[in-house]
Amino acid sequence: MKLLLNFTICLLFSVFSVIAQERHGPSKEQIAHIETIKIAFITDRLDLNTSEAKIFWPVYNNYQAEVNALWDQKRANWNANNKTNPAVALTTDLALDRKLLDTKVKYLKQFQNVIPAQKVLALYRAEPEFREYLMKQLRNRSGGERKP
Repeated sequence: MKLLLNFTICLLFSVFSVIAQERHGPSKEQIAHIETIKIAFITDRLDLNTSEAKIFWPVYNNYQAEVNALWDQKRANWNANNKTNPAVALTTDLALDRKLLDTKVKYLKQFQNVIPAQKVLALYRAEPEFREYLMKQLRNRSGGERKP
């Protein structure tokens, strides 16, 4: 498992070097590479065995699809309403935040049906850790910490 994580970290460096050079965002291939790294990261953090992984990943993929759709709606809302109608943007954003929380609660029950609660907790911790890890890698690749 550690070998897989080390391999994916090396892959991450190569993906981020390409992403950092692009101005229009990552390609579908680069997103797929990041997802592969994320799978290895989460699998390692949760210490999933083979039988757990077989039942966990389909549930997680459904969860992730719902969360991604809500984030797409949040981005679209801000792009459409941020300058033209900020009050609508705020109200819509909060409603979407509520939907995100509802989705998390809904999947909490489903996750607990397939993995122990301790591993569900590890999952909810691993997701922001992975985002922080990616951001740190991007900062390191782009020449250091950004100052506010």
